[in-house]
Amino acid sequence: MATNAVKVRGANVARQVWANKSVIVANIRGNTTVKCNTMRAVLGESKASMKFMKNSMAVAGLDATPERAQLANLLHGQVVFLSSNELDLFKVMAANRQ
Repeated sequence: MATNAVKVRGANVARQVWANKSVIVANIRGNTTVKCNTMRAVLGESKASMKFMKNSMAVAGLDATPERAQLANLLHGQVVFLSSNELDLFKVMAANRQ
């Protein structure tokens, strides 16, 4: 069971993700570890980040960005958060589609 300090840190990480200019919530079920690592490497080269976090932490982090509250409906199953303040993430992912 997570301690309160761990939960607070998790919510703070989620707040940082949601505060980015561009955020994609993607379901990764069915992707291999190799494919996820390749995606993470491509995003890292593009100055974007890929975070895995518990859905409950992601929902807790939405309190700082009420304009994105509807995204909580997407937080089911195995999801990953792609985020950047500088990039159009859809273009980055489309250019590196495998």
